[in-house]
Amino acid sequence: MRVFLLLTSITLIFSCKGKIGDWEVYKDRYNISSISFPNLPAERIDTTTNSLVNYTMLSTLDSIDTSPSVFAKHILYPVNIAELDLFTIKKDSNRLNSLFMKMIDGALNQSNSILKSKDFFIYPEPGVKFVTIDQTNSMKTVSRIIIFDNLVINTNATGKSDIFDEETEVKFFNSLKINRDKSDRK
Repeated sequence: MRVFLLLTSITLIFSCKGKIGDWEVYKDRYNISSISFPNLPAERIDTTTNSLVNYTMLSTLDSIDTSPSVFAKHILYPVNIAELDLFTIKKDSNRLNSLFMKMIDGALNQSNSILKSKDFFIYPEPGVKFVTIDQTNSMKTVSRIIIFDNLVINTNATGKSDIFDEETEVKFFNSLKINRDKSDRK
C-alpha cells in the first residue's frame, strides 16, 4: 500500500511540472511588462530594416507531449515615433484594425501557416487574438497582439494541434502584466 501511495505521489508531482502554477514570472529587459514562463526564457533583440526593434523572450518545455510547449513574448517598438505613432493609430479603430490585419498577414507570410480564426478584444488595451495552423507539421499557434502606448506586445503559445490545451494558453496570456508607469501619454 505504501509503495502504491508513493508511486501515485511521484506521478502527481511530475505530471504537474508543465502546469502554469509552477511557472515563474519574468520581467522583460525594459521593465515594460512581465509574464509567467515555464523556465528561464532566452532573450534576443533585433532591429529590422523598417526601423522596428523586436525584443523576444522564448521558453520551451522539455516535453513535446505537452501542448502548447513553446511560449514567447515579443515587444516591438518603432525607432522613430514620427514615422509610426502607434499611440495615435490606436485611437482610430479602422486604422487600428487595418494595422492588426497587416501584422497578421506579415506573420502568415513568414510561415507555412493558415489563419483559422481572429477575434478583436480590449485587455485593457486594444488587441487581437488569432489562431494559425501549420499544415506541414500540424502545429497550432495562438497569438495575441496588444498595442500599449507606442509599443506592440505579442504573446504566442505553440504546440501540437490535436492535443493543444487552450486553458494553458489563456493562463499564460492572463499572467501578462503591463507596467502602466511606462506609459508617457494618456
